[in-house]
Amino acid sequence: MSPKRLFEQPSGPPQGPRLDAAQLILPRRSTGLCGLAVCLHSALDAAGLHVAYSRLMGLLNAAFMLRVDEDFSLAAAVESRWTRLDETLADLGFEDARLLDASSPDDLIRAELIAGRAVCALGWAHTPADWSLISGLSDDGLQWWGYEFCAAPVLFSAAPGCRIFLATG
Repeated sequence: MSPKRLFEQPSGPPQGPRLDAAQLILPRRSTGLCGLAVCLHSALDAAGLHVAYSRLMGLLNAAFMLRVDEDFSLAAAVESRWTRLDETLADLGFEDARLLDASSPDDLIRAELIAGRAVCALGWAHTPADWSLISGLSDDGLQWWGYEFCAAPVLFSAAPGCRIFLATG
C-alpha cells in the first residue's frame, strides 16, 4: 500500500495574481493609527511612491477629523476620512485613482494586482468598520487574499466584497 499524504491541497494561496509580502508594508495597527492612512501608505509604497504616514494624515485631513456618535463606535471614528482621497492622490500623481463602491467588477482588482498595486478595501472580511489591504486574488475570483489592519497582520483569504475600495490605477 502506498503512503498517503494527509493534505493533498497546496498549503499557500491560489496562484492568481498577488503581491509578495516582501513588496508590502503590512498594515500593522498601533495605538492611534488610522487604518485608511496605514493601508494607503502600504498601497502607495507598493506602487513606488514613498509618502510618510504623517504626511498622508495631514493631506487627507484625517489628523484633524473626528466624528463621534452616541455609542462611540469605531465606525463613526473612521467614517468620511476618505473625502479628500481623490484630490490627495491626484496631487501625488495618481490622477487615475478611483474610490469605488463594492459593486465594481473583480476585473478591476485583478488589473490593479497584475500592475503591482495593492487595493485598499473598507469593510472586507472581519473588519467591517475599518480598512484592509487586498494583495491577491484566486484564479477563479472566489477569494481575495490580503491583510487586515490589525496588531499582527497575516495573509488570509475571504470572500470578495466590501463597502468601498480604492484602486490607485
